[in-house]
Amino acid sequence: MVMLFGAHSVGVSCCASFSIWLYTPDLSIDLEVTLNRPDNMYYVSLEKRHGVLGSDQGLMNSPLTTKMVRSNARDGGAWGKKFAEAMVKMGSIKVLIGSFGEIRKNCRSMN
Repeated sequence: MVMLFGAHSVGVSCCASFSIWLYTPDLSIDLEVTLNRPDNMYYVSLEKRHGVLGSDQGLMNSPLTTKMVRSNARDGGAWGKKFAEAMVKMGSIKVLIGSFGEIRKNCRSMN
């Protein structure tokens, strides 16, 4: 999952997810973005405690995931390979259908 979290570097986030940072900005944060190419800057930002989402920054709360974040921050090429492998692995998960699965009407709660 740590590798898949790196996909948070692509796209946008809802303001409610990070609006607290808008009112208490940290001017030391580098606002340089790399929207057109996935890279390891997501992990570099987490190391600096500059994660946008609380769930992202939470990766630094466990020694195991902190080790993975630091490894990805140091070697962007390795992260890209691991990310691709994780996406292929996730794609092989069998989808639950019928009474065995559920499509949520609201992503925040079970039906």
